[in-house]
Amino acid sequence: MTDKMNSSDCGGRRRLVSATYEGVGARWKEQLSDVSLAVYEETPDMEEIARRVASHNRGSFFVMDASRVEGAMEEWTRYLSHCSPFYPIGCNDDPLLLQLLTRRNNCNLQVSTMAELDRALSLPISPSRILFHSHLLTRKMLRLITSLQEPLHALVIDSEDSAIDASSLNPFQPLLLRISLSPNSDRVDLSMGMPMDEATECVPRLISMGVALTGISVQLMAEGEDMVERVRDLIRLLTILSPCGLSTLDVGDGMDSSSLYDTSFLLHCIRQSANLPHMKLMATPGRFFAATAFSLVTCIVGKRSMDAGVITRREEDWGREGFIYQTTQSVYGVFSNRLMGEKPHCQPLPLTTLTPCNGVDEHESAVLGSTIDSLDFPQRHARLPSLDIGDCLLWKEMGAYGARDEDSFPIYYYTGRDHWERLKGAEKDLLSDGGSEGETDVESDIDQDDMTECFGRVFN
Repeated sequence: MTDKMNSSDCGGRRRLVSATYEGVGARWKEQLSDVSLAVYEETPDMEEIARRVASHNRGSFFVMDASRVEGAMEEWTRYLSHCSPFYPIGCNDDPLLLQLLTRRNNCNLQVSTMAELDRALSLPISPSRILFHSHLLTRKMLRLITSLQEPLHALVIDSEDSAIDASSLNPFQPLLLRISLSPNSDRVDLSMGMPMDEATECVPRLISMGVALTGISVQLMAEGEDMVERVRDLIRLLTILSPCGLSTLDVGDGMDSSSLYDTSFLLHCIRQSANLPHMKLMATPGRFFAATAFSLVTCIVGKRSMDAGVITRREEDWGREGFIYQTTQSVYGVFSNRLMGEKPHCQPLPLTTLTPCNGVDEHESAVLGSTIDSLDFPQRHARLPSLDIGDCLLWKEMGAYGARDEDSFPIYYYTGRDHWERLKGAEKDLLSDGGSEGETDVESDIDQDDMTECFGRVFN
């Protein structure tokens, strides 16, 4: 690898050699909080940037289009301005990504460990913009959290005892009660939390004791679950708890660009059906903000011919030529996002546009990770042209939940001139208003449709 460590870099982040920035056509290079950012007259295509960087730096690296983060935030604001996003740091704690998300009041942070809380508190944001949610909340963690000089936005608890303990340590720390809409689910993330029948008795009891319980937290979106039944259960729960005066509903994560409009309608319908039109909504989207901003480049370090039927396990493919490629990374590292439901997908990355891939015969292929383990397949089945050792693979939408070793993964950050000018303008605005913080109550534009029509549009 030709990458070299820059001794001036902070946090141990490995950077690309300086020649990279001069060699890939960037108009100029800027610094944004110790991160080198290449600026182009117009925001270039991510694949083209990856190709140019790969020609100067062999080995694994990421490219990050900073403008895509702002694009995702604009999309969220367009459809879900009535729902405050709390980005989970555990999804991707890249320093530039966190800065772009939190530089304004548009996005807040969710943390799940004390280390993540320390990381969030090191950023220039108020503790009131941090949500703490851990399924393994201990009394020691409670003592540390409740000893902060300023309370967090909220602390998510999942039992009556935890609520009472937190209240006794700091009666001013707002709490959210985690409630499971699927207590018998085989999925741990859906079963964690207090069952609904217990919650309907617990919440009034906690309120009468003076506990600062401000709302509830659920995982509304759940792939493979009966969505209509989950919505009905949530509306029924909110209706029962409405006399308690709860002000906040956290609906969890699971949003994506293709469903934002329907999600907006869904949340609007839930509030109206439960007769809680002014209840504050919040969510914890991770993939939505992180995934598309990053692409990964890896190299092929091994190749073996194999019967295509072995790869696809389809009878009609037996006797055809297929290939298994070994790449430089593993599902035990950067491709660990497979464990979080991600489906990495690669494509060839020719180092010159004079080497077209279109029209070339494709073969049934598999991409094996660096450990040569029977489970280490970043992509178990792909259709690829015949590639050679040393060729590059491009993996798009790799910003979410991939483990990163900062000592071995350089990142090429870039953006276009227009986006850079907006960043500079936003920086001046923050300085001029003193970095003031606070939530907005702006509602997104939602048609006041009949409820039946709304639900029909959502679920169909």
